[in-house]
Amino acid sequence: MKKFFFLLLNYITTFILLYLCYNKLEKKQLLYIINTIKPFPVTIAIINALFFKLIYFSWLWNLVFKLSKVNINFQEIFYLNANTLILKYIIPFKIAEIFRALGLKLISKIDILLALSGTIYLKLITIISIFTILIFSCMLKSNFHYLSYTLFLLSIFFIITQIVCFLPDNFFGIQFKQFKHCFAKISINGQLKVFIFTAIMELSEVISLYFIMIAFSVHLQLIDLLYFVGISKTASMIPISIQGIGVRESIAVAVFKNSIPNSSAFSIGFCLTIIYHLLPAISGLLICAYIRLKLMINKQ
Repeated sequence: MKKFFFLLLNYITTFILLYLCYNKLEKKQLLYIINTIKPFPVTIAIINALFFKLIYFSWLWNLVFKLSKVNINFQEIFYLNANTLILKYIIPFKIAEIFRALGLKLISKIDILLALSGTIYLKLITIISIFTILIFSCMLKSNFHYLSYTLFLLSIFFIITQIVCFLPDNFFGIQFKQFKHCFAKISINGQLKVFIFTAIMELSEVISLYFIMIAFSVHLQLIDLLYFVGISKTASMIPISIQGIGVRESIAVAVFKNSIPNSSAFSIGFCLTIIYHLLPAISGLLICAYIRLKLMINKQ
């Protein structure tokens, strides 16, 4: 029941943030922006989002297990990733990671703690890469206001990834041997490789954002796009809305207010939410539905 109310609160916050943003916009200008969208850049943004969210992330997740000497088929990882992207919209904050691990256990027949090891390891590296992107963009913009806090959080999450390796195999009756497997087995070079590829994954949102910006005939510096993605991804980790919806649009209006009209900023943020976050999740469900339908037809 508590989880239900927490999820409901997230949805309410999402709708409130979207309403507050929308209420401040000039409606005629918003309609004009929507009517003048260029379809080709939007198509490229969609292709980029689908590739990175469905294929590249599946490969990255599989790489984590390969580097830790766990043999899992890429097709199984891809199917699970496509099937569970939508969970982030219907399951409370970060519990989706546990469901992904459970799915991995069922599909690949590996230990649940081992599945959690790879899933949580990749999540921690993702958080570290997001903080790194934010720090880098702040330095490029000479904005050092939140730099110390971000560096502190970055160091905390980095220390966590290292501490897990030194946990005893059995701690007060809790078995940690399988859980710390990926943390302990991946070498320093392997960790660096995962970090670089994860950073590329997170920067792929900048690519989609860039083409959305072109579609709206808006001109912004690459540094501004990087700064916006860094802030919006960091803010989206706070469990106040569903997958950052509402938060992303509010930040777009705040970050771009001195460069473009609020209507354009809101439209870009909302379009990014649909293209980069919601569309891959829906596409994943459709792909899985097609696979299941094909298997049912073949059995008959």
